[in-house]
Amino acid sequence: MNIVITEIKDTQDLTILARVYDDNSFDKENPSDYIVKKWAESDEINRYFIVLSMDNKPVGFAASSYVDICGGSYFLSELYTHSSFRRLGLASILVKEVIKNAIYLGYKSTTTETKKVNIPAQELYQKLGFKIIPNPETDNLTFRMNHTEFKI
Repeated sequence: MNIVITEIKDTQDLTILARVYDDNSFDKENPSDYIVKKWAESDEINRYFIVLSMDNKPVGFAASSYVDICGGSYFLSELYTHSSFRRLGLASILVKEVIKNAIYLGYKSTTTETKKVNIPAQELYQKLGFKIIPNPETDNLTFRMNHTEFKI
């Protein structure tokens, strides 16, 4: 199994990310439009979109950037693994890459959110060392990891 992580550097490459989504699992607008919107909303300087490919097939991606609402924390805004490739540790690889990038950029923590019904994501974040933090601004669960606790 050959795993490669590639950084997406411009809008031309965003179509690769849309190919990761399952046809039946995308509950938002058109995947390509959604990803382009996320790109446009992200902080241009600290934007980090990555795609994980397995044997030359894109099967997962993560999107992150600085978001002021997180109290100076780097924010993992999207994490997705194609349903046929879940429970293989690929999401963990993506999250760790985002955290390494946040550390490189000088952030002291990484924050993310997930829906309360998304138990697999909650288990993943807690296994990686994220802690649930109070966030009255959302109905989702908010997780934060201080980078001093990050273990590769």
